Amino acid sequence: MYTSRKRLLLLLATVSMALVASAQAVPAGAAPATTRHVVSPVKGARVNPHQMPTQPPAGETPREVSRHYPVDRATYERLKAQVNAAADARDQGLQRSLGGPAPRFPTLGLADGGGWNPPDGALAVGPTSLLTGVNEAFALFNESGAELLGPINFDSFFGESGSIYDPRALFDAGNGIVSGYNGGQGRFVLLATDGTNFALAASENASPENSATTWCTYLVNGVTTNADGSTDWVDYPALGMDGDYLYITSNQFSNGSNSFQYARLMILSKASVYPDATTGSCPRSRVGTRGICRIRAAGPPSASSPRPSRTRCPARVGRCIWSTPYGPAARTCPSDR
Repeated sequence: MYTSRKRLLLLLATVSMALVASAQAVPAGAAPATTRHVVSPVKGARVNPHQMPTQPPAGETPREVSRHYPVDRATYERLKAQVNAAADARDQGLQRSLGGPAPRFPTLGLADGGGWNPPDGALAVGPTSLLTGVNEAFALFNESGAELLGPINFDSFFGESGSIYDPRALFDAGNGIVSGYNGGQGRFVLLATDGTNFALAASENASPENSATTWCTYLVNGVTTNADGSTDWVDYPALGMDGDYLYITSNQFSNGSNSFQYARLMILSKASVYPDATTGSCPRSRVGTRGICRIRAAGPPSASSPRPSRTRCPARVGRCIWSTPYGPAARTCPSDR
């Protein structure tokens, strides 16, 4: 375990450095190509998961896509062999096991998420509860392992039909100040996708284990129509935040050839998503205000799987950093309040 972890870290670092060098080799003056698209506003639906049946989904067959490497396979295998050799040389005579602590309690398993393997887990920790998600379902636990809610089927929660997968979750403690958005309060934020939409939800407050706490859920169209009329579908979404915004990234695949097209960034203001902390009412999502941008590099290899960071900024301080195969990038967001 110890050796494998070091190898993984070395591999990631080596691949990242190689790609940064490749990106820097682009001729001077060539800027990354980005395209902005506008998405129509989406009305949120107020839901109370405590009033939904607590049963796991039946499960469906996930969509299969070809594996996409940020570098060509030969380069990937060469770099992998290099870091494995370096790890072996460094570990001579130092082989040992650094066993981690035993799990404190089980959460959701394969049977709770419709049988997906791997289940693609998500975890967010609030002051009084833990939210854990897998493909097609989520649940709440306390710190002792008692299940407080769930499993709740994503289909019921988002008012959808079909598979909703690739969950991500965060707890926004920074919004729990007096000037926090829509009445303050810390919020749980949950993200998944059905391949066409981003399924997004935000809790009314920091205690979704309370039976009166509601959520606002949104199905935000994630499909773009390109200049040639072709369309794409969403995979591998990721979620980040700063003091003012939620950042959603994804990989887009062609609906025609099923091939990777580009990575994409969507920016939503928290004010357009978070429920009112007093009434629980949902705002109208203004996703079209900031729009969505393709993330493309100036030259090969194409950027993929960007991971937005989560900063601990207080509300109304907007800056986000996300990582790509070329290393970190930052964006300071204009005002959208």
